[in-house]
Amino acid sequence: MSLGWQVLAAARARERAVDEADDAQTLVGAMITAAEAARAHKVQLVYIDAVKYLHKGSRIGNAASLLGTVLRIRPVVYVDHQTGIVEVERAARTRTQGIEALVQGFYDRLDLNWPLRVAILHGNVPEKAQELAERIRPEIDPTELLINITGPVLGINTGLAALALCGYSDPASSPP
Repeated sequence: MSLGWQVLAAARARERAVDEADDAQTLVGAMITAAEAARAHKVQLVYIDAVKYLHKGSRIGNAASLLGTVLRIRPVVYVDHQTGIVEVERAARTRTQGIEALVQGFYDRLDLNWPLRVAILHGNVPEKAQELAERIRPEIDPTELLINITGPVLGINTGLAALALCGYSDPASSPP
């Protein structure tokens, strides 16, 4: 959904501008502007249930994998879409703590004064994604809430039982 939100923003801009645009260049410009705005406001955090997948995907070394496994660390990572850097947001010892860190980290990074578009991605745990959706809906009332399985790039590094929140504050939807 990192790329998906940008594509959807461009498609929405196309729908809005198609009747108003004088030429194709104006239409394409509106689409690019919308995609860039979505990227600029986008937030993505991922809860990883087991560090072994980070190791298998060559994201961490043997020592970090061993330490994380022994301590049963469940990291929540933040994906910076401006720099491409993935950083540890928080580390948790239990699934409950990890999910709480995921949600709070996501909320902390969003501007909750604007309409929100949120996607919940999961590593083959649709029931956990649904539980997360049921929690998020009343708390932040997103304009749009999608649930989907993780794609192969995210999934190979996060493994089964991972959960991700990817979304953005959408000033283009309506004023606060």
